[in-house]
This record gives sequence, C-alpha cells and structure tokens, in this order.
Amino acid sequence: MKKIFLASSFFVLSFFSIPVLADTIVLKDGRTIRCDIVREDGNVVRYWIGEASLTVSRDKVERIERDNQKGEALTSSNNRTSVENIPNVNNDNKQILKPAYSPPIIKTIDGTLNIETIEKLEASLKNNPQDKAAIEQLVSALNIVAFTERENGNVLKAKEFLSRALNWQPNNLDSLIGLASVEIAEGLYSEAVQHANKAVLVDPKNQLAHYYLGAAYYNLEDIPRAVSSWQVGLRLGEDPVMRAALTKAEKELALANDFSNGRNRFFNLVLEGGSANLGLESQLLIILEESHSKLKRQFDFEPKERISAIFYTQQTFSDITRAPSWAGALNDGKLRVPIGGLTGVNAELAKTITHELTHSFVYFKSHGKCPTWLNEGLAQLMEGDSANQYYKVLAKVIAENPAFNLKNLSGSFIRFSPEQAQVAYAYSLAAVELLCERNVNTAISVLEDLSQNSNIDTAISRHTRYKDLKAFEYELNRRLSQ
Repeated sequence: MKKIFLASSFFVLSFFSIPVLADTIVLKDGRTIRCDIVREDGNVVRYWIGEASLTVSRDKVERIERDNQKGEALTSSNNRTSVENIPNVNNDNKQILKPAYSPPIIKTIDGTLNIETIEKLEASLKNNPQDKAAIEQLVSALNIVAFTERENGNVLKAKEFLSRALNWQPNNLDSLIGLASVEIAEGLYSEAVQHANKAVLVDPKNQLAHYYLGAAYYNLEDIPRAVSSWQVGLRLGEDPVMRAALTKAEKELALANDFSNGRNRFFNLVLEGGSANLGLESQLLIILEESHSKLKRQFDFEPKERISAIFYTQQTFSDITRAPSWAGALNDGKLRVPIGGLTGVNAELAKTITHELTHSFVYFKSHGKCPTWLNEGLAQLMEGDSANQYYKVLAKVIAENPAFNLKNLSGSFIRFSPEQAQVAYAYSLAAVELLCERNVNTAISVLEDLSQNSNIDTAISRHTRYKDLKAFEYELNRRLSQ
C-alpha cells in the first residue's frame, strides 16, 4: 500500500504507540506464537499475522491468550469455526479471501498418513491398477497431504500432490478445487479457470467450485463472469466471504461503462474515463512495462499472468477499496491507483506504480509470506525513497515506545492512524536499507527462504551477519541513534 506523506512534524509526538499483536498461542513445547487474531477451526488452530493466514495442529496447543489475559482452554474439536467468524482482513498483497475448506479424512492401512504411506499405496496399485477402492484411498490421501502442505505455505508441494491425485482420478472434485485454489495463489489464473470450471461440471452444486471459478475470472479482469459465478454460488447458500467478493465486483461492473480497457504483455489496464484520454492510457501502459522490466531484473523473477492495474478518480477509489484516508494507492491482487484529473504520467505517479507493482512481485516471490515491514520497505526502496531524513525522529520514537519494533510491524498497517502509518513506513524503509546495504539480492534471498517456509529469524541468519531479527534490529536502532 502506498502511503500519502504528511508533514514530518508528527514524529515528535511522544505519545505515539504502535498497536501490538493481540493474541498469543502457547504451544505444549513452551514456544509461543504472537498473532493479530486466532480462531479454533476443527483439528487446527488458525491464526492471522497481517496478510498471512496460518495454522497449527490443535494437539500441539496448550492454550490461547488474548491481550495478555489469562489463557483459555481449547474447546471441543467438534466445534468448528464458521466462515462468518473468519476476519475479513483488509490487506495489501493477498488475493481475495476464500471460504474455509478441508478435505475428507480417511483411514489408511496402518493408521498413519505420510509420504511413506502414499508410496505404499501407489506401489500396491502397480500390481492391480484397476483396484477402485485402492485408487479412492490413494487419491484421498494425496488430497489430505496436499491440503496440509497448502496450509503450511508449501504451494509447490501441494500442487505436486494434487496433480498426482488427478492422474488417478481426473474428475476428483477435491483435487480439482484444491488445484484451482493453489493456482490462484500462484497467480496462474487461466489454469485455475480450467480446473474450477471442470469442478463445476463435476458437481454444479458445489459452492467452493463456483467461488474459485469466480476468483480466477476476477483476477483475469473478466468481471462479468466473476459476478455470474459468485451469483450462482450464492444461490446455493449464503456465504459472507463470497457475498463480499460479489458486492465489490458488482460495484466495479456498474462502473464499467466509465472505464476504458487496454493491455500489453504483462498488464490488463483499466482506466476510469480513459476513452476521453487515450494518450494517458498509452503512457500508463508504457510506465507499467518499464516498472515491470526494472523489477524483473531486480527480483530475477516475474509473475506468470497479466497483472490488473486499475486507475480511478479519488472518489471511486475510496468507494471501491474502502482504504484508509492516508492510503495513496493499494494492491489487493490488483494495482488500484487514484489519479484524480491527471492527463499524463508525472514522476509521483510513476513512483506509485513502481511501489504497488513491487507488492505483486513480493507476493509471488515469497508465496504471500512476507512480513509487512519487509514488503513495504522493499516497495519504498524500489520507488527510490530513502529513510535518512527520518533517522533522528525515528530514534526518538523508538526510545519513547518500547513496543515499537519490527515484530509488531509484521501485520497489516491498515489499522494504523495516519501518524502511526508514516512512522511504520519510515522504519520499514530504514530496516530494508540496512538489509540491502550490500545489494538488494539479500532481501530477494530472504523472500525465497520465506517462500520455502523458513521463518524470518532463519532467513535473516542465513543471508546476513546477524543471528536473528532481534540482533538485526539492534543494529538498526544503533545506527538510527548515531
């Protein structure tokens, strides 16, 4: 999310305080997980850290503590969290939310389910490839392992297991829906359409199939088909997540006549009032492609599908996104940028485009597991900003607010006031400048580690001279105070 810079005098406010993460999961082995919010969800405990939705097996959890209050015991495992209780986290870099989904549970031959079990099942089928019961058991096992890998953030492994399942049962509904979900996470929207569409044909009454089909169309900027898919899905039963997605898409569709559409190799461009200013549309496509080329070189990577970039008036931007007043633009899977009455691309708009496009590269490079401070710091660095001017005032904020640290900037900034947001952005940029003091490849390597399920402490240790995030931040604060 691109912030609007305010007058720098706010930094001297001594009462500034960044909100700390609200909930703590205490594990049976003594470790703790600090998070924005936590919910019990069947056999897992689901928790959110900013944009990331993660899970931990409930049998590993001792208790849940909320706002430093007395820990609460877990409820019965049969008391599942409904979709209505899942928070609608408004974030910068995540695709639209999805309803909770879990595959069927099966009983395997030896009572366990792991890779060795799957290999045994596959080996037995080599001798009797027509054994329908064995095929059913194998496919169910593959789906469960894929789901577990997906929940743990291992998108590529999840995709591998789902593809293996479809090799045995090409019309397996759980495999098709699971693969569509994974492909949306990867940004492979055209492939997701194929698998979600097939799932709808297999079972026209499956609500999740319609949901993912709509999500894939939405990310391809085919809003009419997204709306149609979600309307069909909601006729099967009310779902607040799908309803919210449909409401947003219908607002965009209602404004479609006021927008022009263009595209190049990398982007779908949507411009409000664009038919009256074809020159601006052409300039936007050029600057988008230039930013894409720059980021492709820096990241040694590029997203696999076209990215949608939507340019609004300020009022339409506010109506569609409901972003906080301090937000100058945002990226929720699509670049959304208010441009007012501009008739050409100026330097500030070019920087904003680079900033928001960086979020897309970070999202796909890290598989959506980048802490917000690193994400926003990288976006500012790529647009050419520097935190040097804020060192003294940042040092003052740190000295007066012990709770202000990178760990508490891992979640979304959207809950911050304008003053808090500016401090958070400045500190994030200072941190990324230190991380990239040799070159930006250090930060890119950290993103790659995060995509493979490493935590930030491990990634920092592997690619810098600091043993963990705490040591890294100690050096950051030391430099700020000099």
